Amino acid sequence: MSDTRNIFLTLRKSVKLTKWKVEEGTIIYDGRVLLLYEETDSGKSAKLKSKNVGSVSKLLVKEGDVVNPGDALLEIAAGCSHPTVINDLCAECGADLQREGETQSRATVPMVHSIPQLKVSQEQAQKLGHKDTERLLRDRKLVLLVDLDQTLIHTTHDNIPNNLKDVHHFQLPGSPNPWYHTRLRPGTDRFLLNMSRFYELHICTFGVRPYAHTVAAILDKDRRLFSNRILSRDEFFDPNSKLHNLQALFPCGDELVCIIDDREDVWDNSPNLIQVKPYHFFAVTADINDILSRINRIKDNSYLAPGNFEFTHSIFIFIYREPFSGFFKLEDNRKPLKILDFRYILSNKTFLEQFYGLIETKSTENKKYKNHTNHCGDKRFIVYPFRVKENKLREHPNEKGPHNAETDEENGKGEMKVVEEDSEDNKSEEDSDLIDFEDEDDYLLHLEDILIRLHRRFYSIYDKKEEGIADVKWVIEQERSAVLRGCTLVLSGLVPLYQDGVVSPEPVAPAAKIAAKLGAKLAQDLTSETTHLVAANRCTAKVHQAKKMPHIKVVNPHWLAACAHRWEKVEEALFEVGTGG
Repeated sequence: MSDTRNIFLTLRKSVKLTKWKVEEGTIIYDGRVLLLYEETDSGKSAKLKSKNVGSVSKLLVKEGDVVNPGDALLEIAAGCSHPTVINDLCAECGADLQREGETQSRATVPMVHSIPQLKVSQEQAQKLGHKDTERLLRDRKLVLLVDLDQTLIHTTHDNIPNNLKDVHHFQLPGSPNPWYHTRLRPGTDRFLLNMSRFYELHICTFGVRPYAHTVAAILDKDRRLFSNRILSRDEFFDPNSKLHNLQALFPCGDELVCIIDDREDVWDNSPNLIQVKPYHFFAVTADINDILSRINRIKDNSYLAPGNFEFTHSIFIFIYREPFSGFFKLEDNRKPLKILDFRYILSNKTFLEQFYGLIETKSTENKKYKNHTNHCGDKRFIVYPFRVKENKLREHPNEKGPHNAETDEENGKGEMKVVEEDSEDNKSEEDSDLIDFEDEDDYLLHLEDILIRLHRRFYSIYDKKEEGIADVKWVIEQERSAVLRGCTLVLSGLVPLYQDGVVSPEPVAPAAKIAAKLGAKLAQDLTSETTHLVAANRCTAKVHQAKKMPHIKVVNPHWLAACAHRWEKVEEALFEVGTGG
């Protein structure tokens, strides 16, 4: 930067300075208004504009003073340091940095979520960051970075009915592009509205920018919750990590920042993170924006568990747990069934009643159905009944009625499909035709409780000025470590804590790391101090030993996961070894 110099009054008459239009630190350029003045003899008002480029170092005259020709008005540092740059253009002086070969721009920090090309200097970033911090503290809010996929929503590309309740269907701009089908986690609207009272909400997702903004519009139609605070994969510094953008977004520190995400790895185990219980609605689809999971799914066909959706028009969802070639036989032609022929099976009431003795096909408006396995105990197949009208069921696929089986001859496929006759009754009952799937996920209620507790404790510390500077990271660690404080856990049938008889310096099993974060003590052997045995199955020696020690509660790993997700010591009786939890 060049040396400082003074700017003088170049007019031929004395003037009274009525108002400064710049302040110390302001960038000035040719044509920028510096001040307003009045001529002392005529009282005529006018503006004084700059003919220089630089930043104001010091104002030498006060408002209301009379300035004579040749008097110094202000001191500037000549030249522009280009503290704010967008697409290689200085936002202050308008210089094209690329054309002019400028290399002295100090703008390196991208602070706006969706505009990474807009950068400011470290000094500007600190100044803006301090203002944001002061605003949040004044409004008694914290910051909440919200992941989308498998945290608040679940999205699939699979073919599904267009009348599935609470599922949004959309395509992204451009061609060709697949259809996206997005289901909101139960209670999402209520959760976001309640959290907006305590937190400033930001979206942070591995989805591309069009996807992120489309889902944001579904979640926040009026743009009152997230506004433009949407960070997508297109803005990440590292395509495999979200953590590196944290410092740019919050240059003054992350003491007010809380993160909710179903994945810990993308945040490099950040202490700001609350790892949430993943939300699954479409059985075969994991995180569609997780490239690694898609690669693993291709490599390992067993990833089909816990199942694959195969929908009928509005009657059943059929889930298969293992890949298989056709082994069903149709009565009419005895040919093996293909996966595409599942609709034929599922529309046949007689077949279903014979194969699944426990299936109820009668409609009961308020009855909650439970999933049933077939009477042979084969866990590969599960049928989820929907609440449907009796007149929508038919005894045979070729039976005449409001639904007919037709061959898709136009597409050259031999697949059977269920179609609906065009009638006034169907049009008038469009809403009642929605497939209403029982979704018992209530996790957001627990997450809401966790976040409110964190907010309450943070501002309790802030108000009392106790324990140093209030920091969300410290509050998270304290609240989480109290969950199993006082408990002593022994793990059985999981990755061992002890290898070759030597105690590992750090817990090596995921279960052990979770237990340690929840404040539990870990031990190798069952003793009088042991409170819980976490066992993968009921056939281990430690499980048999624990049965002779009544003070020890024997649970499966789902109990530990539930404690971690809810941040509370859940009832052990619900997670006995040998049950699914």
